[in-house]
Amino acid sequence: LVLVSAGINDLRNNGVSPAVLTDHVVEFVKHYPDTQFLFGSITPLAMRADRFNLTNRDIECVNETLFQFSLRSPHFKLFENTNFGLAHLAKDGIHLTKQGQTVMSDCWVHAVLVRLGIRRGSLPIRRDFVRIFATHSRHIT
Repeated sequence: LVLVSAGINDLRNNGVSPAVLTDHVVEFVKHYPDTQFLFGSITPLAMRADRFNLTNRDIECVNETLFQFSLRSPHFKLFENTNFGLAHLAKDGIHLTKQGQTVMSDCWVHAVLVRLGIRRGSLPIRRDFVRIFATHSRHIT
């Protein structure tokens, strides 16, 4: 099981577009068809860290594209990380506090244990992705 974490630095500081980032992840997964991948969604920034919501639009594009890919790929699954825009988890809206690091670690551990079949349950996904999942499920039945 390969854990994949991409984030704000990829989109914001390195100038990588959402399309380039998602294409890179998809091609990497396709290159290793016998490997399981688990992608932790990119958490949106707090408003004070993204005043004009430009980075958050890119984040949503990446997350939704990779979630849709996860519906078509048995080897790639996306899960929703906790919202780290909350003040007590990320003081500046970007960087985690100690409590935020604990919450994120717990979220990853849960997702890994579920994906490996050690823990019962489902991978956490955000509410707006439930709509995408429902639409996808209706099309394949």
